[in-house]
This record gives sequence, structure tokens and C-alpha cells, in this order.
Amino acid sequence: MLKMIVSDLDGTLLLKNQKKLEPKVFEAVKEAQKHDKVFVAASGRTYHEMLRFFEPVRDQMYFISSDGALLVYKDQTNVQNMFSSSLLKRVFLFTQSQGMTGCLYSGKYLTYYTGNHSGFSALIHESFQQHVLNVFSPDEIKEPIYKISFYGRPQILLPPDLSSEICKVYDDRNWQDFVVSGVNKFSALSALQRQLGILPAETAVFGDNANDVAMLQHTALSFAPTWAKPEALAVSNYRTTDVAGSIFQLLTQNG
Repeated sequence: MLKMIVSDLDGTLLLKNQKKLEPKVFEAVKEAQKHDKVFVAASGRTYHEMLRFFEPVRDQMYFISSDGALLVYKDQTNVQNMFSSSLLKRVFLFTQSQGMTGCLYSGKYLTYYTGNHSGFSALIHESFQQHVLNVFSPDEIKEPIYKISFYGRPQILLPPDLSSEICKVYDDRNWQDFVVSGVNKFSALSALQRQLGILPAETAVFGDNANDVAMLQHTALSFAPTWAKPEALAVSNYRTTDVAGSIFQLLTQNG
């Protein structure tokens, strides 16, 4: 019996070049609640970014944000895997020693960035709007940090003391995202399933990218959009051209 529906955001519910979710996505969330199913959005984005997209239904769903480092329900932190203050300071010092200015430190309510390059600053303010703050020291960060991102650099070679404590969860031509070792979307999903007493076999997962693979691998009801990355397609049992439509179909079939 289906009890939980989990979906990635970018590339799955939110298509390329879209600035906001289509209304049918909100209807799918409401329909899931009507059928007593748990709806979960799982994303590499920060919690405050995800809220902006899901504002009309924010209290009807769970949020797995920062690639699994933070799980939130009705604005209450459910699971968190944060950088310790000492680890955060060591990463900060490392980025300074490498002359890296395009760095983001993602909290629950704010994203902090280093450097004062006008182009990077404009990009960050456009992306995070009012939820952003320029800092020059880790001591200026007054909330837990769940993800650290490096922008516009080739592959970063971390020193051993950092590579043993943090892991890369996302990598594209512009961004490299790091969280505390052992953390990913699947680890947060597994924690939520245990809390709610829901089995992987009772969960449907939708995802399109490499950071969705572990979630997709651990359920028979795994869906990838037809435009998904090869890694996601390879481990998914079903294809879809309409994620929201497929969610409605699942709800109809599973009552």
C-alpha cells in the first residue's frame, strides 16, 4: 500500500527555465494529503529556497533540503546534520588559503557568501533574494550550516583532514556542493521513514539526477522523467513525461 510520495525538485517537478511550480504540483500535494499520504520534496536547495516554491502548501508536506542535511516539517527541524563549528572554521580557512571567493554556506533561513566580487554577489542576491548575507569570518554566521558550495572552480582537492569529514553530493560545471560525510537525500528519507513507520516498499520516489539515485534504488516504485540523467534512468523502474500527472495516477490507483 502506498503511504509516501517523494519527489526531487529541479528537473523533476520544476523543469528547466521554469521560475515557479505549475499549479498542478500544488494540487498533487493537496491530493496526497486528502488520501492520507505523506508528501516529501527532496532537493539540494536550501530550506528557505524550497519554501519560496511550495509556499501555498508548505504546511502539508515535509522538506528534505540541502541534499539531505536538513529535514523540516511545519517549520520544525526534524533531522539535522550540521557542520560543527570547528569543521566550519577549517573549511573557511581552507577556502581562504586557496583564494576562493565564490563560496556559499547554507543555513536554514539564510545563505552566507564570502568575497565581494560584484558579479558573484549579484548572482547570489538574485538567487536567494533577501535570504542572503555577505560574511568575512565564520564567527559572523549565527545559525547551523548544513551545506557548503564552491562556485566556478575546477575540481577541488580537499586536504585529508577535510575529505574524511565532508563529502561531495553534487557537481556540475558551476557548482560543487559538500555536506557532512554520510549525509544525502536517502539518509534523510530513511530517517523519516523510520520515524513514521513507513517501509521503502510503501514509498514512491521521483528523481532525475545522480543525487537521487540512492532514493530511487531503494523502492520498487521508482520514477524518472524521460529527460533524466543516465544515472537516474538506469536505476528507475518507470518513466514519466508528467511527474504531477503520475502522482495523481498513483493516488487514484492506491486510494
